[in-house]
Amino acid sequence: MLVCSILNPKGGTGKTTAAIHLARGLQLAGRSVVLLDADIQGSALAWSSLGALSPALPVLPARHDAIETRIRNLAPAPDYVILDGAAKLEAQLIAAALKVSDIVVIPVQPSALDIWGCAELVEAVKLRIELVGRPRGAFLITRQIIGSALASDAQAALEAQGLPVLTARLSQRVAYAEALAAGVTVLEHEPEGKAAAEVRALVTELLSL
Repeated sequence: MLVCSILNPKGGTGKTTAAIHLARGLQLAGRSVVLLDADIQGSALAWSSLGALSPALPVLPARHDAIETRIRNLAPAPDYVILDGAAKLEAQLIAAALKVSDIVVIPVQPSALDIWGCAELVEAVKLRIELVGRPRGAFLITRQIIGSALASDAQAALEAQGLPVLTARLSQRVAYAEALAAGVTVLEHEPEGKAAAEVRALVTELLSL
């Protein structure tokens, strides 16, 4: 079982969108997946409650003080656990997530404010790597505006933070909002669309890690 946490202390970075689509993409790639919602807002749980993909993709709540227990008690153990972390991450949640994670993906919008806003999390990831050799950490550029140079500028700024930047990116597309509002993902909503292609690229890159 591999645990991938989607973390960013700043809200509005597309964290839950990335977590849901990554979980579903891995599932469609033939992996068994459980999505854990550790966000007090419960956005992933709300999406799941629409029922369009339930119970095909299990979405379970996870309190920050019980993440490790929740994962340990999953039966049967899935191939992947995707953890959707809360915005405004508290130290306890960061510590709990880093302890159980094999990979930490940090979704970041291509803006200076977003890059600065995750600096503390980045340092926590790097410290954990230094101490115990894991988790692997990587940035995911999200909500990039097509045709804008902002994503390219963000690439260089993120690389300076000392963690790799995933080649796959998620753009600002209406298809994501439409799909989630219907309780599905872009992989069902527009399977041949550009958003679905972005998600497949993200899944392929994560599997290569």
